Amino acid sequence: MNFTKVNQLTAFFAFLTCFYANVSGQTALQNFGSIPQSLTTPSGTSTTLYPNPVGGGSTYARVGTGSGALYQQAALTSPVFGTGGIASGSAPTNASYNKISPIVGYTASTQFYTKFDMLLGGNLGSNAAATGTWSFFQGSGATYNSPNIFNGAQVFTGLRFMFGASGAITTNYRNGAAWTAITTGIAQSTKYTLEIMGNNTTATIAYTYNGGAESVAVNTYDLWVNGVKVGDDLAKAGLASATNIDAMMFYGESSTLNEANIFLDNMSVENVIPPAIGTACIPTKLAFSATIPTQNQDATIANIEVQTQTAANVLCTACGTGTVTLTFSGCGLYGGTGGTTVTTDSTATATVVAGKAIFSGLKIKRSLQTGVTFKATYSGTCGGGVLTAATSNAFTVSIPVGSALVPTILKDDNFSAGATLPWTYTLGTPATFGSGGISGVDVTGVVNVAGNDMLRKTYSVNNASGQRGSIRTITFDPVTSIGTYNTLLLTMKVASSVGFLGAGAGMDTGENLYVETQINGLGIWEKTFTMNVANNAKYNFTPVNTATIAYNSNAIFSVNGTSTTTENDFTITFPSGVTSVQFRMVAANNRTEESWDIDDVRLTKITLVGGVMPTVLRTVSVSDITICAGVNGILMSNASNAASPITYSWTPSTNLSSAAVQNPSASPALNQSYTVYMTDDDGCKASTSATVTVGKPNYPSVSA
Repeated sequence: MNFTKVNQLTAFFAFLTCFYANVSGQTALQNFGSIPQSLTTPSGTSTTLYPNPVGGGSTYARVGTGSGALYQQAALTSPVFGTGGIASGSAPTNASYNKISPIVGYTASTQFYTKFDMLLGGNLGSNAAATGTWSFFQGSGATYNSPNIFNGAQVFTGLRFMFGASGAITTNYRNGAAWTAITTGIAQSTKYTLEIMGNNTTATIAYTYNGGAESVAVNTYDLWVNGVKVGDDLAKAGLASATNIDAMMFYGESSTLNEANIFLDNMSVENVIPPAIGTACIPTKLAFSATIPTQNQDATIANIEVQTQTAANVLCTACGTGTVTLTFSGCGLYGGTGGTTVTTDSTATATVVAGKAIFSGLKIKRSLQTGVTFKATYSGTCGGGVLTAATSNAFTVSIPVGSALVPTILKDDNFSAGATLPWTYTLGTPATFGSGGISGVDVTGVVNVAGNDMLRKTYSVNNASGQRGSIRTITFDPVTSIGTYNTLLLTMKVASSVGFLGAGAGMDTGENLYVETQINGLGIWEKTFTMNVANNAKYNFTPVNTATIAYNSNAIFSVNGTSTTTENDFTITFPSGVTSVQFRMVAANNRTEESWDIDDVRLTKITLVGGVMPTVLRTVSVSDITICAGVNGILMSNASNAASPITYSWTPSTNLSSAAVQNPSASPALNQSYTVYMTDDDGCKASTSATVTVGKPNYPSVSA
């Protein structure tokens, strides 16, 4: 019994079952025999060196005059290659050529699907060769089963593998009458499975590969290596269009010492391109197709591609439904073009098309951010709806290198006669309140303290016991025609004038200062900040303690006792596109020596000439406080470089008036550390901690 033939038939039918169910074309299969044979005679030919293919056709072998040899031999074990018998051959040394034609004269057609295993290397397979060429040709004509030299007019598919130093292989494809380089990843001493879908018909042919939708255009072919498409619609060689194709061969030449060897097994050809090749592609995970480099703030990020893949890292192009969500571990994500939608300041979505979700036009508005990532998650039906999430490489959002920052001062008023750009203001009618002395007058205007002019709001009473006060609004005129800018800032200094006068017990509870702003003439006054006064409070312009807040932040700053560290130098920020700015101060106070002062009021716009304006990350600060047992103390937090509105969260919440306000009151019985977490409107977060130290109660002394 011919066991070789039986084994070929068994493999043939198994092959059909796995790959070609419901396909009407004819298939020829060549697995080679297991009986060792050789052809070494110069100019020798053979039609029996290799067994005839199962399914139709014949074989042909030819050794030229430049030595070399052709073999049917046992499979290789190191490296592992082939099952049972395989074909091998060494290329000749001169202008001669050796031929292996494993399938000739199969049922002809103008389309085909060819598949085979190939290994290139030295005579042992595991060693390398530095010279020589082996080519693969598929087409029709006498060149495939005669001693004739290669004829390009009879070739549809032409692939050339040129051996080089250090085990390299350079691959070319026959484009008309010329050779064109193509990247295939093929190297020596490695097994590769090649698949070719050829179309010499008059219409595009569609097929699926591992479940992914593919097509091959007229007069072209697709080339797959180890399941990866490396050639899409490669141009045919010289065979006339619409000509039937029925043969293939491997063609060796130009190898010093006959060192270039080829090893072949598991060859098949189908005379139609099957509509479905391989197995259905079932994705199990998401994957980023490339690493994400360092990004400049506000620069458009190059398209981010997230793929649906199998466990073997194969793209499933058949997946065409569902949504991928990108979650940014940093903050300030914005932009998005095409099918990309930014849903929050840290998330964006894109739909899956042909197995890919493409995120385009994304930008990040905050820097410096280091070690940030994107996490991709999927929702849909592909892979049963459960695909493992993917996380990108860590990258940096860098501070952009810009050109000159040009400040333009719009108003600059220090309330002296020589103010550079004085800001006109109007005094509102004071509303009096309280009891006590019945006569007095609201005295609001510019005063001079130790040679420094400032604007003071005070109330004069007629006797020391007078407790009659006033509420006074001082409204500064709107500044219009601001023009374009990158940053718009309003700065001012605030102090309790008791610090200058040196008299009285200090500002009493309720003698507060409010600063409010409105933009674009909308008539909506936003509470910017409040100086919230406790009994006996006083502080000067020095030492300087700064605070940066948004125009609508409604920040609260407490002035306690004889504090000299309360914020007194304010920078107020505005959003982009503001065309006019107006502000007012509202003050309530009692008696002459208890008044509010403001100074150095300035409105500045900053314009970047070229480059990008850096927007640094936010910070939050809070100071330790000391309280007496049973007494409340205020935890004062301050956010810098934050986009309003801002949310706050304190932990633990125990013994706090509220865990969701900027400045809660705390009344722990024992020393307690509190942490404040801040999130601004860009999703940027910051946190810090402070300790409340609880002292002993201050009981009054009692004498007998």
